[in-house]
Amino acid sequence: MFGQVVQRIVVLAMVIGVLGGIIPHSAFAAIFEPGFEVETVASGFVLPTAMAFAPDGRIFIAQKGGTVRVVKDGVLLPDPVITLTDINTFGDRGLIGIATDPNFLSNGYLYLSYTYENTPGSNFSGSKTGRIVRVTMAGDSADESTKIVLVGTVDGNATSPSCDDFPVTADCIPSDSPSHSVGGLRFGPDGYLYATLGDGAHFDFADVKSLRAQNIDSLAGKLLRINPDGTAPSDNPFFNGDPNANRSKVYAYGLRNAFRLNFHPITGALYLGDVGWSTWEEINHVVPGANFGWPCWEGNGLTTHNCTAASDVAAPLYTYAHNSAGAGSVTAGAFPTGGAYPSTYDHSFFFGDYAQNFIKRLVLDANGNFVSVADFMDDPNGPVDISTGPDGNIYYLAIYTGDLMRLTHTTGNRRPVPNISATPTSGLAPLEVTFSSAGSSDPDGDGLSYAWNFGDGGTSALANPVYTYAANGTYSATLTLTDIHGSAASKTVIVTVGNQVPSANIASPSSGTLYVPGNVIDLVGVGNDPEDGALPESAYHWAIILHHNTHIHHFQEFTGSQASFIAPDHSALDVYVEVVLTVTDSGGLQTSRSANLYLNHGTGSGNLITNPSMEIEAEGTGNPFAWHRGNFGVNDPVYTYPVPGFHGDKAGRVELLSHTDGNAKWFFDPVFVTPGAMYLFSDQYTATVPSALVVQYGFSDGTYQYMALGSVPPVAAPTLVERILTVPAGAQTLSVFHEIDVVGALTTDNFSLTLIPNDTVAPTASLTAPADGSSVSGIIEVTADAADNVGVAG
Repeated sequence: MFGQVVQRIVVLAMVIGVLGGIIPHSAFAAIFEPGFEVETVASGFVLPTAMAFAPDGRIFIAQKGGTVRVVKDGVLLPDPVITLTDINTFGDRGLIGIATDPNFLSNGYLYLSYTYENTPGSNFSGSKTGRIVRVTMAGDSADESTKIVLVGTVDGNATSPSCDDFPVTADCIPSDSPSHSVGGLRFGPDGYLYATLGDGAHFDFADVKSLRAQNIDSLAGKLLRINPDGTAPSDNPFFNGDPNANRSKVYAYGLRNAFRLNFHPITGALYLGDVGWSTWEEINHVVPGANFGWPCWEGNGLTTHNCTAASDVAAPLYTYAHNSAGAGSVTAGAFPTGGAYPSTYDHSFFFGDYAQNFIKRLVLDANGNFVSVADFMDDPNGPVDISTGPDGNIYYLAIYTGDLMRLTHTTGNRRPVPNISATPTSGLAPLEVTFSSAGSSDPDGDGLSYAWNFGDGGTSALANPVYTYAANGTYSATLTLTDIHGSAASKTVIVTVGNQVPSANIASPSSGTLYVPGNVIDLVGVGNDPEDGALPESAYHWAIILHHNTHIHHFQEFTGSQASFIAPDHSALDVYVEVVLTVTDSGGLQTSRSANLYLNHGTGSGNLITNPSMEIEAEGTGNPFAWHRGNFGVNDPVYTYPVPGFHGDKAGRVELLSHTDGNAKWFFDPVFVTPGAMYLFSDQYTATVPSALVVQYGFSDGTYQYMALGSVPPVAAPTLVERILTVPAGAQTLSVFHEIDVVGALTTDNFSLTLIPNDTVAPTASLTAPADGSSVSGIIEVTADAADNVGVAG
């Protein structure tokens, strides 16, 4: 769904806004439409995921790690509202949704959706469950003791961690993969709480668990509509008379990961974005009872999942393709209100994409029909929630930078955009600091005046002053820019005098280390501080960040100088893991270091060989133009296996896009096998032409043997093909491939190889007719044969 970009700096310098809490934003964001500005409302969030507005002006921000922060009177309060202690944050899991009650000022109800840690202290990455809860605010905080579970009361345990361990009708929100867990929360104009829930299945392959999205009795892959107490309204489309039944709460289904939703302020129409699988992102207009088709449908087409597709699937309002790196993660979205923008924007649905890093406008007519899409903004720093504020403006959360942003429109003079830096930001007194306004600008090109306040009474009107702090302390140095029309904006940097930054070093692993998925990676950090000396274990923080397809997943976090993690099973060609160590001294100063670990891609590229010693096909001259393996990368014309060995529990997809005149081949990843053992090979394929199925056995002396497994016909729908293989003596590896001798295309999905147990016991056979002891006339010969599932006959 989404992740994090961590900024590596020697000293963590806090930067805050002081002009009404608003900072015009300039860090690489580009707005394409005239009259708009982007402003920073508040900064300093750690992986912000969702926002909610209170009627009194407070803004609540959910952070992935389980903490809720509050912005009050334009200032981010230092103390959290609440920190959940029973949360799982592995991968994309965590605190994902937040909403305030329509009667918040009288009841103080705050609603949260998060992944529940049902096996604390063990199997952090395994199957979990989700929860939607309600807590009660008192002032600016909420005690965890006020928490009431509204949905997800069946939450699993160490022996039964998955919703699949319970009846499908159980009040259980699945989270069986590191992503696609809980989602967004929004109160509708009807006063009911709407909640999106992911399918809980794996995001890389055709996981059978995704089929739960088509089961009305399961909470997986659903949009719920519930009362504030968690029960179902009686007018829900699948209400069965029981307000506590899963199906009674379902408002729409067939969703993959629709983690954001919102309503049209005039019509009340509901729109949500569903994060796609391998090709398409969707924005959907929701009507009661709608089936959006997942996992049988993605976008406007069928997927390669082996499922019977429903015919009454609701088509998306709008789809767009993943980018060239295979990335896409739609964030929907909001409409401006109250005349904040010109009337031409009244029916514009502002949506974003976290992975592709943009914000666009979906333009609708007055009846909600699609009209067009307009580019609005590039580089918004990972928008993961987009909502309409009480002032009618569009707000969004930038997870990359930890900022709450606001989009405003003006037809007149625009305010300056300040940028500020200080070198150094800490040290012993007397401390000479060089301040810089480099990067500051005025969007209208006006001349600017500079006013510095160094926080200890010192000031300057220079653009880039040098100032010396004489006394120890923590100082807020502020730059205020004013244009020729009197419009002003400010930005602040914190300077600490009397404390020096700690040192940090990653002793293990070293940067550049190669890993194989499933490897245990040991972490060893060393930190020291000039004032504190050796740092306590609580001073060390590790962040494991998975880089993939131009975006990032914040995978795991640890505390302590030593830890370990299991290398993620994510085999894209562009994947790497970043290990970040941050140490913090007693005065709050931090130093970070990082090491990049790279996936060992292996060296196999035999999938495009030209018929070596092949007896079943004639020699050919054709060669493929391009090969594509799902989301796992493209090589042209040679495809490199993403990992050495074979992951029997991990499906993949390889598609031959085109070739010249035949003799095109591709392999499954090579499998390390046992001589004499039996294996069941299976895959599901579609093809426009016939192909020959061939097995290749590799031997230790570098030779190969090939065996024909028969041909398979062209099929339009995904079709299962299976073969039982007995490994010859001396063979070490096994690989299966299709060979196409005419121009065409072939796609396979969900392939696997399963070891067949060494079963030598014959089955028994029995006859039910004629009956034992009965008399018959004439000569009757009766023969009965039987074989068990591993081929032993009896």
